Amino acid sequence: MKIIKQGYFPTDNKILKAIQDYRGNRPVSGFMPCVAKSIYDKFCQNSDIVLDFCAGYGGRLFGAMACKKVKTYTGIEINFKTCVNLHNLYAFLCDYKQKPVTIINQDSILGMQQFADQTFDFCFTSPPYFDTEEYDDNKNQSSHKHEKYGEWFEEYLIKCVTEAKRVSKRVAINIANTGGYDIADDLEKWLKTNKISYDISRLKLPSYGKHKYEPIFIF
Repeated sequence: MKIIKQGYFPTDNKILKAIQDYRGNRPVSGFMPCVAKSIYDKFCQNSDIVLDFCAGYGGRLFGAMACKKVKTYTGIEINFKTCVNLHNLYAFLCDYKQKPVTIINQDSILGMQQFADQTFDFCFTSPPYFDTEEYDDNKNQSSHKHEKYGEWFEEYLIKCVTEAKRVSKRVAINIANTGGYDIADDLEKWLKTNKISYDISRLKLPSYGKHKYEPIFIF
């Protein structure tokens, strides 16, 4: 509608800015390896077996490889091409450091269901923020399987958290209010309603200008 009213076709940069302004959306981004390593350093104990049920573009894999406290890393990722690139990243990193890594091409919930209780010492991930970031057009992606926010929250995020608590001794989830959705607030309300003990640690994300802070739920 804006394009019609303006009477001319905007540049790529203006289109991108308009998309980002819509509900506060943001471009897809990777988790910074240095930030991931600092989180592993803070919350892991020596020789921890680590799970990441939304492996993404490999920032947490990179951080796990660099952290001396992490013994092994298991990543679950729904996107096949992303899994291929995660394997490629691991192969590259192995030229510098050897560490056991397993990458599973599977839905987060189904991937965790194959593991026994408390298989992992520590689970750390940053799940998708519903449809705020569009990672892939795969119909199995969580925001495609669950098109309504409430359904996504209950059927994907909460089930992921529940499974992560089952298979891991300690869990850290980085998620924030964004794109018009109060995801972090809703997760905190759910934890309180279900009387699940938790702490919140603030994650400082480097950015141009002011630093951005996002919560990490620890339970």
